[in-house]
Amino acid sequence: MSPRMVVLAGVLTLCGASPVAAACPFCPPSSPTWAEQYAESDAAVLVKWARSREANDSGREAQTDFDIIEVWRSIQDRPQQGQTITVDYLVQGQPGDLFLMFGQQSDGLLTYALPIEMTEIRAGYVKQAPSIEQPTPERLKFFLKFLESSDTPIANDAFAEFSRAPYDDVKAIRSQLSPEKVRRWLVELEPAEELRRGFYALMLGLCGDEHDALKLASQVLKPTPADVTRIGLDGQMAGYVLLTGQAGFDRLVQARLKSPDQPDGDVFATINALRFLWQFEPHLIPRQQVAEALASLLDQPQFAEVVLVDLARWEHWSVMDRVLKLYNSPAFAEPAAKHKILQFAMACVRAQQKTPDKTIPEVAQAEAFLKRVQQAEPETYQNASRLFGGPRPALKDLLDR
Repeated sequence: MSPRMVVLAGVLTLCGASPVAAACPFCPPSSPTWAEQYAESDAAVLVKWARSREANDSGREAQTDFDIIEVWRSIQDRPQQGQTITVDYLVQGQPGDLFLMFGQQSDGLLTYALPIEMTEIRAGYVKQAPSIEQPTPERLKFFLKFLESSDTPIANDAFAEFSRAPYDDVKAIRSQLSPEKVRRWLVELEPAEELRRGFYALMLGLCGDEHDALKLASQVLKPTPADVTRIGLDGQMAGYVLLTGQAGFDRLVQARLKSPDQPDGDVFATINALRFLWQFEPHLIPRQQVAEALASLLDQPQFAEVVLVDLARWEHWSVMDRVLKLYNSPAFAEPAAKHKILQFAMACVRAQQKTPDKTIPEVAQAEAFLKRVQQAEPETYQNASRLFGGPRPALKDLLDR
């Protein structure tokens, strides 16, 4: 094999791993972590920047050469230490600068993603990182040590590991969390790290004490000024309820959902916190209570459409009468709003079809409503049905009889 290996230019997406289920509910979206990219690659090499050539008017394309100094993963003995990788794009650097490159084979050719700037410390971090094949809680114990690393790319990668991990796996290492450290992280957050606030508050909810509960209460129960956007408020709310249980939940609902003139952003943050409790902590706050708290927003037009989607997903059919009375109200005069109500009723009928051994009392009311709208507003009904995924034959037969 030639000591010079020329590869095609192009950025390779190395995130073919299956989607992370039930990942951190209060974290910003993240790119695949270095460990995930390593696992998905056919080749992984530590390289040194050698030289670059800019494009010129004579038609020469920009190129950059990297010398391979360590092969961490290879396929069929490719690549090998000492070879040179040439990519058809310009990467600025100085001789000896370290980079990590992940490659994937296609039609016998290794194509590399954009090189990742490395240092010896970062390279050591990547090499020591546990494989994604290991249990997630065990992996998180490793990355926990690097969440606030002074090396920003390492800290960002460690945070991405947590943001892509299922909540239950984060909860599984709560005994490893240091309240003192988490408190300090919350206080010392830099502006560029503000998106971590919700997750760190959630972590504090898993490991903190009554003093932390009071601190979080001072944040989540006070109204937000109209000209202020509070990032991470939903995570703070979740952490507060984790520490205070039923009493804190009741205070949160009263302050945010039942008190008048709450800022929309605060209410939407509360909705997110309720979604978290319903999905992840049903033993802390019964789901019936969470759904009832959410349903209290049905009378507020700016939230009702959003709430309907969650209530249908949670199969909280006891509000059927309230929902159907909203049809044709001023707040639900637009077709898109009407569709939400129709789809709520359709979801109820479909839920009954899926569980014929379970009687849903509200189904008869939903069926009668759907039949009335189908006859009076056939176009509206058809559009709602199409957006819902179309009525199943059993639903269509029911409404046609």
